[in-house]
Amino acid sequence: LLRKVSENLAWGLSILIQLYNPELILIKGPLAVAQKHITIPLTLALNRFCLNEIVNGVDIELPLNSDHLGLNGVAAQVFRNEFNL
Repeated sequence: LLRKVSENLAWGLSILIQLYNPELILIKGPLAVAQKHITIPLTLALNRFCLNEIVNGVDIELPLNSDHLGLNGVAAQVFRNEFNL
């Protein structure tokens, strides 16, 4: 089940990675609890769906105890846009 979820997630993430070329992807919630059981199949599937040059520059992290992860990301983006950081 985790392998199938990883492949479906990797398919969607591969599209986003190729469009936006992010440096870091954070996955939280119930999937983050699976840790290596989700990251290994996810990484393998991303390597299959994405160009090597693009996917090699992306880190995937699964923080377990970050309650305000989305808010922190939005705040960082606002500061980056407003202050040209």
